[in-house]
Amino acid sequence: MRLSSIEALRYGALEGACLDGISDGLTVILGPNESGKSTLTALTRHVLYGFVDGRAKEANYQPAAGTRAARLVFADDSGEWAIERVEGKNRGPFTVTARRGVERSGLLGELVSGVSEQSYRVVFGFGLDEMAAIESSDSAEIVARLYAAGTGLSVNPIDARRTLEASAASLWAPRAQKPAVNALASGIRDCRDRLRVLEAAAANYAAEQVRASELAERLVPLRERVGELEVDRRTLERDTTRMSDAQNVLAETVQAAADITAEIADLERSLEMLDIDERVVAVAPRLSAVLEETSAFRERIKAIDSFEAEEVEATRRANVDESLPADAIDSVANRSEVETRRDQLTQYRADVASSQRAAEQAEAHVSSIERASADVEEAATPAPRSRAALALAVLAFVTGAAAIAAGVILEQFVAVGLGVFVLLAGIIALTVVLVRKPQVSSEQGSLTAEVARARADRDTAVSLAQGAQQRLDSAIAQWRAWLGEQHLDAFGEDPVAVRQLLEAVAQRQRSLSDARRASDEATRARDAAEAWVVRLVDLMRGFDPSAGQLPALSAGLEFASRARVAIERVRAAEDERTQISRQLDATVVSSRKIAERLKATRAVIAEVAARHGLPPEDALPELQAVASAAGSELAALREELERASTEHARLRGVLDTEGHDRHMALARQELEGLRAQAEQAADRYVVATLAVRLLDRARERFESERQPEVVRTAGRVFSAMTKGRYTDVRVPMDGTGVTVLASDGTVRGSDQLSRGTAEQLYLALRIGLIGSLGATGSALPVLMDDVVVNFDPERREGAVRAIAELAAMRQVLFFTCHPETAAALAASVSGAAVLSLDRCALR
Repeated sequence: MRLSSIEALRYGALEGACLDGISDGLTVILGPNESGKSTLTALTRHVLYGFVDGRAKEANYQPAAGTRAARLVFADDSGEWAIERVEGKNRGPFTVTARRGVERSGLLGELVSGVSEQSYRVVFGFGLDEMAAIESSDSAEIVARLYAAGTGLSVNPIDARRTLEASAASLWAPRAQKPAVNALASGIRDCRDRLRVLEAAAANYAAEQVRASELAERLVPLRERVGELEVDRRTLERDTTRMSDAQNVLAETVQAAADITAEIADLERSLEMLDIDERVVAVAPRLSAVLEETSAFRERIKAIDSFEAEEVEATRRANVDESLPADAIDSVANRSEVETRRDQLTQYRADVASSQRAAEQAEAHVSSIERASADVEEAATPAPRSRAALALAVLAFVTGAAAIAAGVILEQFVAVGLGVFVLLAGIIALTVVLVRKPQVSSEQGSLTAEVARARADRDTAVSLAQGAQQRLDSAIAQWRAWLGEQHLDAFGEDPVAVRQLLEAVAQRQRSLSDARRASDEATRARDAAEAWVVRLVDLMRGFDPSAGQLPALSAGLEFASRARVAIERVRAAEDERTQISRQLDATVVSSRKIAERLKATRAVIAEVAARHGLPPEDALPELQAVASAAGSELAALREELERASTEHARLRGVLDTEGHDRHMALARQELEGLRAQAEQAADRYVVATLAVRLLDRARERFESERQPEVVRTAGRVFSAMTKGRYTDVRVPMDGTGVTVLASDGTVRGSDQLSRGTAEQLYLALRIGLIGSLGATGSALPVLMDDVVVNFDPERREGAVRAIAELAAMRQVLFFTCHPETAAALAASVSGAAVLSLDRCALR
């Protein structure tokens, strides 16, 4: 639990202000004078413990307008809670509100448990004004209470000492009158004076007084003797009863010891007479495991017969149809091949029929077209080619070639060009004449082309028909070859017949497979049964000579029965041995108990006999005689005491009739009462005084032995701050008389130190004290208001390290107006928060 923010709703010069961003470890708040540092320190204490009124010696921080109201926010991993206090009765009511997490109405009480307001002001939230308060008489009680809380004590030792001193002072004090012992002593003196007066007035009754005194003196030893005899008589009666009971128990115990010894001997003989075949015991676990499989062996024998019969039946079914080829095999591949071949042959036959019909139709079409074409040709006369055109074309070709040759020879390029032109014209003309066909009629040309097409279609149809026939013939040949290879031609080539043959072959194969399976199962069952018999016989050979020869399977059950009988016999014997052993162990234990009881009884007899100086053997009659004699003596003394008491009472009656002795008796009775009261008061006084001294010694021992656990930190911190100038600190439990040990060995009181050194001592004491408190006030923040302002730079550096060490254990808020101090503190703790305050900026 840590303080996370301080909120001044209306408090002094602050209104609606909030100081947040407070670190879990060290938070340095830097601000100039009058920026609210002291106000925030007082606000924290007042929210925790209540506002002060105008009668207090400190500032009450009343706002300019309105009533005081402030809030502290605490948080941990499970939630966040706001403690708000407003001005009102009883120092202002407060509320605890859960901002996050579950409601905790008792949070404030948990925070301040074990730490009073004055303790908090002196130890937890302090400034320069409170530095020296830790050593003042007003704060001694606070330090002692925190001392006690930090060491686990529920009561402050100083409070206990004060209570004891007050109790002792109420009992007795020198030269005082009111204390109880003083008053009782005065009363005793007065009572003695009155007795002397009464005794002087009773001189006439001296004889009776002497006789009464003699009787009174005589009565005392008589009563003492009677008391002694009554004690002796009761002791003798008790010892006589114990001795008598012990004698009876001794007789019974001796008889019980003899009986149990005989019983132990009988049990031991019974154990020796047990005959257990250890050979069977050695193999019993494994043999039992084998015998557990007997039912499985029976089932295997039945299974062997069943499988052998099934094998015979399956073999018979397989040999029913002897006409089936022996080498024929039914398989998924064969069945698939038959189906494929059947579909293929069917398709090929359809293709042959279809192609033959197409060829016949193409032949008929060709014949019809040819007849029509012949009729047209007879009626048509073709026109001959033009011979003149042909001659002119040849002439132009020859002329052009000659012109080219002459121009080349004569180097007449014009002639060459003209020759090329004429040559090209001749070539073109010759080409046209040669390419041009004889002219026929359009009807004759159409029929000729149709005849050619019809013949081509016929040839194609005939070729397709021949190809289809060839494929069919090839497929049939392959089908026959495959049937021969698979030995499936016994029923013909028809795929349906072949399929029937495969069905028959499949049936035969199933039968043969069933026969093989039955044979394999019978073999496995026989092997398992024989293995079981072998295991059984191997285990039985050690204790059954007849099992030396391996029996047939039929004898397995008989051997199993014999083995089971042997195991049951051995187990019965072992159970009997176990039962006898347990009974023997119990009997031995009982025998030991009887021996112990016998020893104890004899010890009682010896003890009683030794107490009265009697021999242990047959001491009961003598003890009874001594008891009888003591009873007789006691009766006689009682009679004598009765006579003396009667006479003394008579004399006292005579004296009392005159009144003198009665007044003296009353005075003596009063005197004895006063003496008794004085003795009791004195005892109480001695106890209280002794308790005070013991408490002082315990405190001195605590301070000398256990104090280093509490003060060690203060001494180490003070030594570090003073750079070894002072080496140790001594702090008594009552918080007074703090001393320090200098490096030169001298011891100095705090009043002998400079102001800065004394403040360093007080800071070290607070750090050591807070470090020893443990869980007390663990959630309360430590607020310091510029407490190092009077330290020189060197010692301020040591103080910064000490504050950083404290911040590792507790949440510390350090207020300062010195930037160099803030910087040093921030640099000393990783993760320290530094908050800035401007002058009255939080208003």
